[in-house]
This record gives sequence, structure tokens and C-alpha cells, in this order.
Amino acid sequence: MVAETLSSLTGIISFPIFTRLFTEAQYGILGLVDSTFKFASTLSGAGLRPAVVRLWGEFKTGLRPGGTSALASSMLSASVLIGLAISLLLLLVLFLPESLLPAAARRLIAICAALVLFRNLTQMVLSIVQSQERALLRSTVLVAERYLAMGIPLLFAATFGWGLTGFFTGTLLAEGLIFLYCLGYALRRLEWRWRILERPVIKESVLYGLPLLGLNVSGFITDWSDRYFLSYFRSAEELGLYTAGYNMANYVTLFLVAALNSALIPVTMNVYNEEGPEPARASLESFLRYYSLVAMPVLFGVSAVAPELIGLMASEKYLPAAAVIPWVLGAKVIQGAYYPFLAGLFLTKRTGWLALFLGIAAAVNLGLNWVLIPRLGMIAAAITTLIAYAIYVFGGGLFSQRYLRLRFPLRSFAVYALAGALMFLAVRLVPASENHALTLALRIPLGMLVYVALCAGLDAPARNLLRAVARRAGRRRDRA
Repeated sequence: MVAETLSSLTGIISFPIFTRLFTEAQYGILGLVDSTFKFASTLSGAGLRPAVVRLWGEFKTGLRPGGTSALASSMLSASVLIGLAISLLLLLVLFLPESLLPAAARRLIAICAALVLFRNLTQMVLSIVQSQERALLRSTVLVAERYLAMGIPLLFAATFGWGLTGFFTGTLLAEGLIFLYCLGYALRRLEWRWRILERPVIKESVLYGLPLLGLNVSGFITDWSDRYFLSYFRSAEELGLYTAGYNMANYVTLFLVAALNSALIPVTMNVYNEEGPEPARASLESFLRYYSLVAMPVLFGVSAVAPELIGLMASEKYLPAAAVIPWVLGAKVIQGAYYPFLAGLFLTKRTGWLALFLGIAAAVNLGLNWVLIPRLGMIAAAITTLIAYAIYVFGGGLFSQRYLRLRFPLRSFAVYALAGALMFLAVRLVPASENHALTLALRIPLGMLVYVALCAGLDAPARNLLRAVARRAGRRRDRA
């Protein structure tokens, strides 16, 4: 979790730099190219990475012949071959017409096609390291990769003035350095023999990972397909504005979603397996209450200060991006609650239904984007993202009730939503100044004061939580 948090900071650190360094059109191209590589990396995984984690124990304990070195060699060889094939296929973008993909994006994708190969081997090595339970090594490589992939592109793009070409050349160099380290680790420590390729193991792994790959592809479509529609129907400038607004909303909710779910998922699974459905249900219902308590001020509060926040973080030229932030925030808040709503499917291992509902959400997302983006532009992209995640989480959640019925804390949620709405109105009453930092410094404390006072006054669980936090703080102060 610490590694993921440190890695996430790179986005927050680089966001105000790159939005000032690049024009709206350049930032849009950057997002489009990055989306393409994310999709290619998702496909090139072929479901092998979760499979190696599942099979490692069987090979380690001798249940399968050959030992872990045979499994590692097969998985690494397959990952390199698939990554190489996808990298070569990416070169075909050079032949796409301008109407489908801008020339600048095609050129940058071709220059960095090797990124897929690099990432495929790196991710497989990290999956094997995870199977070995070497958390410190895996975390170190993850953090090093993210900071190198921020620092070297920044050096090339800003210091040397090479623009987007410098950015992606730097990214290629950064990923190449991590690739070389992982290649050396695979040869020395994992005893990789590239000639070993156990086809039955690879076939079993692909069949195991395909449903998960389907989930990843559907999730990618829901999250990223709108970039391609904006590029096709609108302009690179509008794509850049949307990308900036989307990224801003994503950074704001990242810690909330990651921190809460990283604690909830393993705890709930252990409780369900060891104590049964009733204690697990109580944990999930409690989580939903406190998640709502934290999520509502994020949704309403950030929406209220979105223009000042984007102006301060990204610069004045990205101010129109503030219009998409509330919609994307709503989508991310809903996405963050996916596990408790869908827990019945997760805990009873009915993952096929998860793929179905996310596939439906992805199809709706594609259809609405095709119809609405030509007319409404980036606002349509944000709204369809919200609709898609609502279908996935709430639609799947209704079906999940068959297997684990949850009592949603409607009264508490209504109180938090009302408090959030009143906080929004109170914050907007504070006049905005030309100094965005000053406006934020005045509005944020007022908003939090209004929200906390209303929740504490109207909701007993929130009041009890505040008392518990105060008691713990008092005990720490006494010990100090």
C-alpha cells in the first residue's frame, strides 16, 4: 500500500508540470498515446500474471513437476513472445488514416512500440516476485519505475525542450532501464531458460486468466474509450481539456478508494471464510456507511472548488476542464464502492457475472459516447462514464443481493448527501478571488466545518466516530 501511495504521488507531482509544459492539444495527444499503451499492455498480459500467482504454490510444493524454475521460464518466455508480437502490431498504426488517429499520435506510438515488450517482461517478473512473497523488492521496483518514468521524460521534455517526442523517448529509456534490471533478475535469480515453454501450463494459464482479462478489457473501455471518440469527433484541444479534468478528479479520489478498499477486501474475505456471511455482511454495511461519510465531502467539496483547483494545479488555460470534474468525481466515487455492492459475487466466486455486468457497462459507454460526444463534447464523455459505472456497481449490486443481502444505510447516506449539498452552497457563497490558493484556503475550512457540524448533529454513527477519534487523539497526547 505504501508503494502504491508513493507511486500515485508521481501523478500529482507531474500533473501541474506537464499541464504547463504542454498545450491543450499536446496534452490530449499525450493522453491518447498513453491510453493506447495501457490497452496494448492489458492485451499482452493475456491473463498470465494472475495465473502465475495461482500456480506458484503448486510448483513450489512439488504438486507439479519441474519446480518453480520451469514455471518461471515458461511464463517469462511466453510474456516476451506475446509482448514482442503486440509491439510489432503497434507499428501498423503508421498506416491508419488521419481521421482515426492523428499523425502525431501515430508517430509517437511507433517510436515507443517497444514499451509493450518492456512492460510485459517487467510485470511478469513482478508477479513472480509477488508469488515469492518478496514484498519489499516488488515495492522498490514499482516505486523506482514510476519515479524514473516521471523524472527522465521531464528532463527530456522540459530541460532539453524536446516536447512530446522527448517525453516518450524519456519514457522508453526509463522503462528500458527497469526492463534490463528485471531481465538480469530473471536470468540470475529465477533461472530463466528461454527455450523452456511448457505449452500445457501456458494453455491452462490463459484459460484461467481469460475471464480476468475480459474484466480488464471492459474496465479499460469504460475508463478510456472516450479519449478516442473525442479525438475522432472533436479536437485535440478538447481532448486535452477532458484529460486534464479527468486526471484531476482521479488524483483526488485515488487515495480514498485505494486506502479503504485495500483494507476492506482482505478483511472481508477472511471474515467470510472463517466466521461466515453474517459477520462479513456487518463489515460491509459498516464500510458503506463510513465510505459515504468520507466520499460525500470529496464529491461535493471538490465540485465546489473545481475551477480554483484546476486553475491552481493545471494553469488558467485548463479552466474549461472544471466542467467535467463533478461528473468524473461521481463516477470515481461509485467505482470506489464496487466491492461492497458486488461482494456477494466476489465472495461466492461468481466472477462470470462480474464480467457480464462490466461488459454491459462498457457496451453502454461505447454506444452513448458514439451518440452524444459529437453533440455535447467532453461533458458527454464525463456523463457516460458516470452512467457506465452506475450500471456496473448498482446493477450488479442488485443481482449480488441474491447471494449476500446488504442493508444499505439509507438514513445515514441521506444525511451525508444533505450535509454535502449544504456544504457546496456554503462554499460557493465565499467570493472567488483571482488568487486561487487564497480562495481555496478560505473555502475548504468553511466547507469542512459545515459538513462535520451537520453530520455530527444529525447522524449518531458519525457522532460516535468523531468521539472515538477524539478519545484516541487524547490518549496519544497523554502518552506524549
